[in-house]
Amino acid sequence: MADERDKTAIVSEVEVEAGPVIDAETKISDTSEASIKNVGLSTPPRRAVAPPPLGKKTFNTLPTELKQSIVENIWRPSDLRNVCLVNKQLHEVAVQFLYKSVALDLGSANDTKLAAFLSSRNIGLKWIRVLRLYLATVEDTCNQEVQATFATRMILEMLPRDILEEFSWCPWKNFSADNLILLYKTQRKMSWLEVMQLDRPFASELKDTFIKQHNLFDHTRRLAIYPETRETLEHSRIFIEKTAEKLEELILHPHFDIGGSHSPSPDRIAPRELNDSATEHGLLTRTLFAHMLPFEKCKPFECLSRLRLHCINMRYCANTWCKFVDFQKIEHLRVYQCPAAETLFGELSKAQNLPRKLRVLEVQHQDNEENEALIALDGLLCIVCGIEDLLIDMQCVKALPGAAGIASHGKTLELLSIHGSNDPLGSITRTSPSEHGELVYDTESLEKICKASKSLKQLSCAWPERSIFKAPTTDWAAFETAVSSLSDVVTLHISSWPTNKSPVHLPRI
Repeated sequence: MADERDKTAIVSEVEVEAGPVIDAETKISDTSEASIKNVGLSTPPRRAVAPPPLGKKTFNTLPTELKQSIVENIWRPSDLRNVCLVNKQLHEVAVQFLYKSVALDLGSANDTKLAAFLSSRNIGLKWIRVLRLYLATVEDTCNQEVQATFATRMILEMLPRDILEEFSWCPWKNFSADNLILLYKTQRKMSWLEVMQLDRPFASELKDTFIKQHNLFDHTRRLAIYPETRETLEHSRIFIEKTAEKLEELILHPHFDIGGSHSPSPDRIAPRELNDSATEHGLLTRTLFAHMLPFEKCKPFECLSRLRLHCINMRYCANTWCKFVDFQKIEHLRVYQCPAAETLFGELSKAQNLPRKLRVLEVQHQDNEENEALIALDGLLCIVCGIEDLLIDMQCVKALPGAAGIASHGKTLELLSIHGSNDPLGSITRTSPSEHGELVYDTESLEKICKASKSLKQLSCAWPERSIFKAPTTDWAAFETAVSSLSDVVTLHISSWPTNKSPVHLPRI
């Protein structure tokens, strides 16, 4: 906070002591606190400042709408906090962006600070649009979930009504059904809905009267489905059926292998029953999309443009997905650890399924010995066009995706993250190419990519080995030369550097 000698009056200031910034969110944790406090008048008056010449525009004379357009380009909460402290007018402008996305760690001693955060004097409270709740990392987890449930209910009761657009319960823990009902009753304009495991059966309470009374699906455009049991599968089916006509984004992440431990063992579902086979649809497909049966005659989602799939075995269901999802309309496609993903890439390479406006493609996959997924992905990259964000992280592969396929998107590519390894651990724990087998492009391939991608702003890949104490190798110097031609690059992440064995942990670039 600025020195009080430089201020005549400060009213209704927001003080946010932020820790590390994550995803441009206001995070309340062990190192962060949001509170409202009034600061009185300071005694020494400021020196008078001459008014600007008549007709000359200054920042203070700009319309509020123009100031909002400027401030909305500030992403870091610490910077937004500083803007709030400039003066009252900028405080009122910046606070709506500071509180737009809020993440809270619950179930710790910091829960006592929620009273100040939820105070009626906090003018930022009404600007919250995205609320994400996490379980705090504490040594003693005894009764932590009970404490978090109580804190969640307090938050939902004290938040202004109908302000949230998105609510997320992030840990893989049972969420309170009573809190979920309270959420649906008090926040009726949410465009994002989640289906997660609850502490008691809930599907039977989702009757038409409840849905109509609280306008549950009137504003819903995005669904995040996290089925863990048969009960959550039925719960998810209702949500998909009610939003099918206007659904724009679908996230599907089954969690039966781990989530089944939350339920009695008889409720566990074997993968053989869950996934599709060569002769019939699996429990996952025929339950979630039951209203579309038979799939041969179904009408695909009309508005769906964003799809994210986690841990879904695609070997026998890729063709089925192409029947109820019109992949030609898909603009954002993310595939995470889906076995037999090469089957899906093969289907998408067909003319009737090829995406026409694919802007974002993200793939995380552990390939087989024949590298079938890598081959299928290379083929897809060569025939699809217009990708802006390309993120690929593949394990157990013998080579990186072909440079020709990546370079074909050079006119539109703005973000490129390419990682591959010949070990099953992938890029999560690797520190050097030689130690963990991370693959590195040859100089010619990188030069081809950089020469074609003149609009690239963010680049992440592995580089050749180099010691921080010795002169750079020829390959390293060639990589530097290739990247130096990218005039618009803002972020460069070298995942394989440094490679020295120093006991001092050096930060990554």
